[in-house]
Amino acid sequence: MVTFLNDSHKKMEQLEKAISSHHINDIVAFSHSIAGILASMQFFSVSKLRKMLESAARSNEMDEIELLYQNLKKKMQQIHYLIQSKYLIELCPSGKPA
Repeated sequence: MVTFLNDSHKKMEQLEKAISSHHINDIVAFSHSIAGILASMQFFSVSKLRKMLESAARSNEMDEIELLYQNLKKKMQQIHYLIQSKYLIELCPSGKPA
């Protein structure tokens, strides 16, 4: 879980930088690398959104890329929140830190 959180956060930051710089090849590469991270955790519906972003990058559709990235970012934040909440509950079932 911790590896997923760290890796996905790093890749999303790299993807955001590539988008803000309009580096299409990097957008494709970072978007594609997120696919493996999502698949490893079986987040297939979010992976479809990521695939749409990669496809938009291959077509050089910056407006679509930015829209899809915002949606992907929101979904990834939700996943991170859920994982972190579950992880904390498992570590501290009483709700109090050890």
